[in-house]
Amino acid sequence: MKKFFLSIAFACFAWALGAQNEALVTHYQIAPILINPAYAGFKGTHQLFFNARTQWIAFPDAPKTVGVQYSGPIGNTFGLGVGVMTESAARLNNLRVRLN
Repeated sequence: MKKFFLSIAFACFAWALGAQNEALVTHYQIAPILINPAYAGFKGTHQLFFNARTQWIAFPDAPKTVGVQYSGPIGNTFGLGVGVMTESAARLNNLRVRLN
């Protein structure tokens, strides 16, 4: 039983470490769904947002972030948001798919 709780605690700790990796984008005023999933469908219109960011372009394997997000209402009380974002920096590649 002790091993079970220890393995659960370790899994939660490892998951929390991965949760701290957040994409670097600067379009929060234009697309608040990037940081707040509750914003899906808030404006009552369908929105499609594309973003791309490249840093330090003179360096080889410079960090790049590319993404697309959709948000829209479903009926009068619900909203749906879907997002796909890919990040690359040197040998590190990260693909995120979000459903809000």
